Amino acid sequence: MDGETSQLDGIRQPTCRIYATVPSGFEFAAKDEAHERFGKDMDTAATHTERGALRFSIPISRVAETVKLRAVDHLYVVMLETKKTFSATKEEALKETREMVGENINWKEGFAVWKILSHILTPEKSAVDVPSNFMEGGEYVPAFRATCYRSGKHSFSSQEAMAEFGGQLHTTFNWTVNLKNYDVDVVLIIDDDRVSVCLALTNEPLFRRNITFFGPTTLRATIAYSMVRMGEPKAGDVVCDPMCGSGSIPIEAALGFSNLQVICGDNFLAASVKTMENVRGIERSLGIPIRNVDAVQWDLVAFPLRSNTVDVWVSDFPFGKRHKCNRRELYPRALIAMARASKPGVTRAVILTKDRQAMAFALKATQFWYLRKVIGVNIGGLNAWVYSLFRTTFV
Repeated sequence: MDGETSQLDGIRQPTCRIYATVPSGFEFAAKDEAHERFGKDMDTAATHTERGALRFSIPISRVAETVKLRAVDHLYVVMLETKKTFSATKEEALKETREMVGENINWKEGFAVWKILSHILTPEKSAVDVPSNFMEGGEYVPAFRATCYRSGKHSFSSQEAMAEFGGQLHTTFNWTVNLKNYDVDVVLIIDDDRVSVCLALTNEPLFRRNITFFGPTTLRATIAYSMVRMGEPKAGDVVCDPMCGSGSIPIEAALGFSNLQVICGDNFLAASVKTMENVRGIERSLGIPIRNVDAVQWDLVAFPLRSNTVDVWVSDFPFGKRHKCNRRELYPRALIAMARASKPGVTRAVILTKDRQAMAFALKATQFWYLRKVIGVNIGGLNAWVYSLFRTTFV
């Protein structure tokens, strides 16, 4: 927790510190989205990105809005954020880990934020209450588990730190340990010499949304949204995914940017069918129609789109062993077909692939696309790359 206040409509508001995990490589997308949503209520000076994470401070009164961030995987409220150089010996370092429980951890305000989102995300816990004197033996004793995420060089492992820290929590507060049916997940984050103690605010990843009918390689929703955002869509733009699969990208484009027209397709009939089934499922869950997305079956290299129609292409190109195709042949043909339906000097393309050689070959084989940027991303443990392209004026 920040323990600070922010100015909101002339009234000083208490703030909280949020730690959000995001797809590695797309930290910029999460930061921009958070700034758009929270505006002046978000402390720009206190906003920091690190590999796979975003830290920012907002008024507690707006913390419920964090679950609407589409580029975020998990949310945590930070109760302690400090620098700590651990001892070189394991015994001393683990002792220092235990002693952190007695440091200035803002439990009371941390639980106050936790209660806000636990009511939203888990309605069955609406009766849970954390009295102000819980540290002194209040009526409510939470079931908890301790988790440790560690990076950098240390004399101890993540499991050892988790065991020592969790054991000290149990000894100090007499909380009930339950690794599966827990109320509270207390998270220790150690990144080199930077240490944070947090409460998890999300029981399940926020990227588990939208998709009911999965394909063999369904893309994570947060990655799909970040890719669409990377394409810099503007109001009225036509966005197209020529290889839509089960529809992660077009669905995120339609939901995250309601002022776009989204078209998608796939040469596999079941893929376009699954996409529209997922759209209908979202319509039923939200209770509103989604009219700005449509899916058809087509052949990528001969799809029925007029020239100069698409403003933004966003696609997950096939790669890996599950896609048995000649990518050195497919990628150039795909880029040429996409260029025909693009607007010279206007259209952007964002393409995800793991096959850098095939993509490099495709870009050299055509003069239609200019490479603006390449970023490395992590997809389920695989290192992949996202290419940001711009349509040249060559016709």
